[in-house]
Amino acid sequence: MIIEPKSTRLNAEPVESRKTFEGRGMERLSKVPMYFALLITGVAAYLKSVLPTSFEVTGPHLGRYHPDSDSNGNALRDAREFADLASMTDMLDDLETGSIGGADDDGPANSISGASAWDTNYIPYESPTLTFAKVFEGLGTTHNFFPAAFGFAAFNDNRGNGGSRDGGGGVASTASGTGGGGAGVSGGSGDTTSPGGDHDDGGDGSNGGGNGSNGGGTGGNGGGNDGPRNNRAPTVLGPVRLNDVFAGQVVLIALSQLLFGAADADEDPLTIMNLSVSGTAVTHVQGGWSLATLSGTLGRVEFSYDISDGQAVVRQTAYLDIVRHRVSLTPNDDLYVGTPYDDDVDALAGDDIVDALEGDDLVHGGAGNDHINGGAGHDHLYGDAGDDVIFGGFGNDLIWGGAGNDRLFGDAGDDTIFGDDGDDYVAGGIGDDILHGGSGDDAIVGEDGNDILLGDAGDDQMDGGASDDVLQGGEGGDRLLGQAGNDVLLGESGCDLLRAGDGEDYLSGGSGGDRLYGDGGNDILAGDSGNDYLDGGAGDDTIDGGAGCDTLVGGSGADRMTGGQGDDVVNAGWGNDTIIADAGDDHIDGGEGSDTLDFSTACDDVTVDMVAGRMRSEHLGEDCFSNVENIVGGAGDDLFIVNANLKVSLSGGGGHNLFVFERANGTPSVSATVVHDILDFVVGDRILVKDYDISHQSERAQDDFFKVVYEHDNDDWLRSDLPVIVTYERLNNVDHTIIQADMNRDSIFEVKIDLVGVHIPLMADYHA
Repeated sequence: MIIEPKSTRLNAEPVESRKTFEGRGMERLSKVPMYFALLITGVAAYLKSVLPTSFEVTGPHLGRYHPDSDSNGNALRDAREFADLASMTDMLDDLETGSIGGADDDGPANSISGASAWDTNYIPYESPTLTFAKVFEGLGTTHNFFPAAFGFAAFNDNRGNGGSRDGGGGVASTASGTGGGGAGVSGGSGDTTSPGGDHDDGGDGSNGGGNGSNGGGTGGNGGGNDGPRNNRAPTVLGPVRLNDVFAGQVVLIALSQLLFGAADADEDPLTIMNLSVSGTAVTHVQGGWSLATLSGTLGRVEFSYDISDGQAVVRQTAYLDIVRHRVSLTPNDDLYVGTPYDDDVDALAGDDIVDALEGDDLVHGGAGNDHINGGAGHDHLYGDAGDDVIFGGFGNDLIWGGAGNDRLFGDAGDDTIFGDDGDDYVAGGIGDDILHGGSGDDAIVGEDGNDILLGDAGDDQMDGGASDDVLQGGEGGDRLLGQAGNDVLLGESGCDLLRAGDGEDYLSGGSGGDRLYGDGGNDILAGDSGNDYLDGGAGDDTIDGGAGCDTLVGGSGADRMTGGQGDDVVNAGWGNDTIIADAGDDHIDGGEGSDTLDFSTACDDVTVDMVAGRMRSEHLGEDCFSNVENIVGGAGDDLFIVNANLKVSLSGGGGHNLFVFERANGTPSVSATVVHDILDFVVGDRILVKDYDISHQSERAQDDFFKVVYEHDNDDWLRSDLPVIVTYERLNNVDHTIIQADMNRDSIFEVKIDLVGVHIPLMADYHA
């Protein structure tokens, strides 16, 4: 079977392809002029709206050539309409315009569509152009920065060969001038254009010299008969907003940036006068002003100045903000180098390396083991979590280690460092630093400068280094080393070790059983509470054991020592020392030198037996002493029993005192005279030398202190025929009463008692 397909579609009459192409082509071509005209019109309208400068045609430029026209001047109107269109298109032309040359003055040099062209010497006025200020370059160590502003100015390229806009040629408003030379806008070289005739625009000629149109002697375009035009003041658009700058940056503010938005209708050159700046200082340099901001200073800077065209002045302001440079890194391991300005860097997580360079920087290391270098400037550096290493660099820095075992270095400058949690190593470096160990067992080193070291919690090791330092151990058993300088060492709680080093130091153990060493220098040592060990070392030291059973060692030098409350052991060591008697049963050894036992603080009666080496008082307790050469009594009625064979100096103090001199059994005989000084023998005091009771008042009641002390008064040693001699002397304007006694009856008066300052008759009672 055969199937034959058949079409039911009617055959259309074919369209000739040439007509189709031509039809479409004509339709497309017909819209191009419309689009182009709309584009030109839009651009012209935009430029007219944004440009502040207005233009004024000061004469009938289009009327010098009169072609054949009707009485209504249709040809002249066509020419003006064409001139408006031509001037609009010239705004889009970036080429400078020039004079349109003509062979003669008989007619227009050009004509389009039968309309008359403009005058052969007329130059269309070019529109103003926008110009951006050159990107300024920073001064000193600054980098290139964004332009602080952009400005615009109106330009006219219609300059003659012999004149300029504002110089020798002036502007179009100049009072008078020849046609092209010197004073005319169109420029020229005098009477070089077409010869003059009697036409409408020039009384004496069309475009010639003398009084032509553009120069304006008496012509239409001139201004000769109108006089000089009034000056128009500059105008501004409002305050100028300059770009922000970084703190610490030095930038150049150009003249054009401050003149942004300023215009002069007369196109006079503009100048800036009376510039003042708030918040910082500027320096006038070539090309503008240098603005130097300081690191760490933020906020707005305002400029106030006058803009002048040579006659009129308008006030203008400009401002910028000083800001910090902020950046955030990634949560990974970052390597970042900052700017020379004030940076804010957030390193986030990761083991980061950050070098902030110059400027007052703020750096957060974030989580991770970070390495941070603050560089020059007063920086704030945070290690945050992790075992961090931080260097402050030059400047007065603040450093926080955060959690972890950190290593923190202040470097040069007066730094403040916080170790925070963990076992940290903190070093202040050069400068007067404040170093906090925080919790944990920290190692703190002040190094150079007058530093303050605070151990806080934990068993800390602290080294003040050179200069005058303050070390405070805080909680825990701390080790404080003052080193050189006049240091203050405070152990506080815990059993601490304090070693002052050289210098005049102050040491306080605080609570706990502490060990204090003054080392060299005149030191002050205070054991405070606890059973302490205090060693003054070399120098004239002041040592106070405080509460507890303390051990005091004076070392070399003239020391002043007191055991404080408790049963203390005092070893004065070498030198002429003073031991202050106080509460407790103390053991006192004066050591080498002429030492003094002082119980002047006692208010009750004190018995001092220098033969037995004991002192007893209800208030002070009972002390044992040796190697003491001087005794100072208290306010009560004291009894002094003195070994007649040993030299001693006595001060009875207040009360009625009794001084008894005896030869101790077993004491070897002396080969020279022994002098006993009583420095304050007053009325009421007595001296008892065996059989003689010597006093200022022989009839006073004889209170026998020996009855109180020894509970009997019939000892044989009180009854003998001991020889005694009393003499008076005056030495160096001081009275002396000298009592001499022959203790062993060998006719040698080996005992001499010198009553210093006494010169009154003494009475002696013999005890039969």
